[in-house]
Amino acid sequence: MCGKRKKEKGKALARQTLEQKKYHILLTNLPQESFDGQQVYELYSLRWQIELLFKAWKSVFDLEKVKEMKKNVSNAIYTGR
Repeated sequence: MCGKRKKEKGKALARQTLEQKKYHILLTNLPQESFDGQQVYELYSLRWQIELLFKAWKSVFDLEKVKEMKKNVSNAIYTGR
């Protein structure tokens, strides 16, 4: 599917690139006996969505320009409370 999408745009993916897309290497310090690989992947996926949300907020609200603010103001911005 990935290869088809790129090919439609005029770029074919190399076989090596397609092979690499089959694997995700995640490092964690979570206890191995408490989490299996699928759970770690799902947690990482959720974490990535949160990172993307913060990135969007930073660009929309120009948060990088805010150097210091009171705790109650930052809570209101981040949580809506």
